[in-house]
Amino acid sequence: KPEDVFPLVNLHKEYLAELGLKLNIGKTKCYIHDDYRTPEYHELRGDIEEGVIKVDENNQYFALKVYGIPIGESDYVKSFLKKKLNKIQDDFNLIKERMNVKKITSLVIPVRQCLWQLILRCLQFKGNYWARHL
Repeated sequence: KPEDVFPLVNLHKEYLAELGLKLNIGKTKCYIHDDYRTPEYHELRGDIEEGVIKVDENNQYFALKVYGIPIGESDYVKSFLKKKLNKIQDDFNLIKERMNVKKITSLVIPVRQCLWQLILRCLQFKGNYWARHL
């Protein structure tokens, strides 16, 4: 709940000050679902900015990326994941194109094995990462 979290940020700020450190509020952002975004929420968050991601000149979403994971409005998350999916598919297609048996004429390069190693060692983890974090 916002009434629980925001006071804890201030408490953390005080603890850091006791250690001679300063909390950089400029690097802190928050997101709250539309259903809960009230005037009280804006009062509680104080100097902490709302996470806003601008897609283009006319569109923006209330959202955050936390360690590269999208959190926020549903349309933003869907758009973000669609871009990631397209990038992963493009990477697979590039490897497939570059390792095409018909294009590589050298008999000493084990084409299918190289293709499998590229997929296994390079691209496998992208899909796994998204499957684990969403």
